[in-house]
Amino acid sequence: MASMDDIYDLTQKLDENNIEYLLITVQKGKKSGKADVFFNLKDRNSMKILASGLSIFDKQIDKINKEEDENEN
Repeated sequence: MASMDDIYDLTQKLDENNIEYLLITVQKGKKSGKADVFFNLKDRNSMKILASGLSIFDKQIDKINKEEDENEN
């Protein structure tokens, strides 16, 4: 799998600049894949904002899955 050095550098830079973030990296392997989750969220309000964004993301996942299912048929 690829080196994570760039990701660690990125999260360090975000932390240094006091930026809140959620970062998920996905690495596809030949036999199995791996996802790493990095986050820096300060408070409950940040969690609420994130939850709203993740709801939109979840709808996109459902849409993509539906389209791929239709293409398989």
